[in-house]
Amino acid sequence: MNDIRVMIVSSFLDKKYSLNSINTSDINSREKNAKFVEGLKGALLSMSSWTTPEEMARKKELKKKLVTISFFILAIVIGALVTVAANGM
Repeated sequence: MNDIRVMIVSSFLDKKYSLNSINTSDINSREKNAKFVEGLKGALLSMSSWTTPEEMARKKELKKKLVTISFFILAIVIGALVTVAANGM
């Protein structure tokens, strides 16, 4: 009984996976699926560099502070240039 089951299963597998039964559309769809999986892997790897909402909030706050500091530095530099220009005339 087991021999018959083995023969049936092996003949089924031979028919299903033999090279003669594979058509080109199966190969093309497998290649497309492989390319899709490669792209998906790349997308998932790039997602690992995305920032969390807390990090984004921290970066936004840091940018605000940098803009404020740079505004004061710019005001000091402009004031110094105006002073130098006024004393030079």
